[in-house]
Amino acid sequence: MLLSIFFGISTFVVFILRDISNALVMAAVAGAFGLIPGIGATIGISLISLIILPQGIMLSLKVLVGCIVLQQVEENLLMPRIILCKAPLI
Repeated sequence: MLLSIFFGISTFVVFILRDISNALVMAAVAGAFGLIPGIGATIGISLISLIILPQGIMLSLKVLVGCIVLQQVEENLLMPRIILCKAPLI
């Protein structure tokens, strides 16, 4: 849940910086798809990129790359730390 909240907030920041219309709704969709384990964030990012596509191909690609970078930061830096904190002490 914490990772999904982080992903939703960080994508909202990316969408605001890229001046995407309906940034809050798009970030909420990305955060909701982030709840699906494994492939959820990838599906959410792909869906959002397809929705943004009519606004411009370059904008859609920039959003796609930005979200992929955020997803990698989440999975490689945050997830191990959060899982480590939740692990029971033996």
